[in-house]
Amino acid sequence: MTRVLSPKPRQPMRAPKGTPLTSAEIADLEDWEPALFRGIPLQVVLTRMERNVLESLCEGKSNRQIGADWGIAEDTVKSHLRNAMAKLGAQDRTHAASLVWSGAVVVKVGSVTVAKRCPDPEAHLVAA
Repeated sequence: MTRVLSPKPRQPMRAPKGTPLTSAEIADLEDWEPALFRGIPLQVVLTRMERNVLESLCEGKSNRQIGADWGIAEDTVKSHLRNAMAKLGAQDRTHAASLVWSGAVVVKVGSVTVAKRCPDPEAHLVAA
């Protein structure tokens, strides 16, 4: 029995290292925008401090800066972030921030710790 292999997909041509980009390539780079989440966002309920810490994380602050801003210890910041990331299903700090920025999750503040699918896909666009 003879196996017929499909041809390899053609790889895009790459310029050698150090070759300047053309104006068309630069225009392509400038037009790029990250894709926004298009599905139904996950609604996640966080405590007020978890939300505050997550918001500071999304501003690019370190644990030390977040602790200083909110008047809590760095270990407490880590604890709040760990709890928030678990509720978001995030693997790390960057993943948590990207979920929030992309609109894949809607963060609500409350005392109940639950996560459910948001019934309104446009809910994340409405200011709270």
